[in-house]
Amino acid sequence: MRIREMIEDLEDVLKECEAVKGYEIAVASFDKEEPGEINVIYIGACHTDDRQQFYFVPSGAEPFYNLEPQPMSAGWLLASLKALGDEVLTYKVFVWDQVGQMPDGSIASINKPLWATGIHDEAQLVYFYYGDMP
Repeated sequence: MRIREMIEDLEDVLKECEAVKGYEIAVASFDKEEPGEINVIYIGACHTDDRQQFYFVPSGAEPFYNLEPQPMSAGWLLASLKALGDEVLTYKVFVWDQVGQMPDGSIASINKPLWATGIHDEAQLVYFYYGDMP
């Protein structure tokens, strides 16, 4: 998924229901050990880098990257993505998964690409699938 596709997906879901603007942002992956189960990670911040990539940072992991928590709602995210400008529309979108501190103090994570968008009305979430497709 690229930023352009994320913007389009968010615009589509907001057209369907204005209340989605206030839904939290999360990422979801299919559980490899429990078929049919989905793992959800709430997002606490987002970040672009000089490699022309955009990252979601799991809630609670912001300090590892010297980032402040951000108000990760669907409306806020859409406005923030649009504010980045046209030059970032082709950036690939990833989530920093399995974030941890190494013995030397450095931070390591596995970058996993996002590939689809979903809504969970009961939980008031807009989520993006990442990892392996089913």
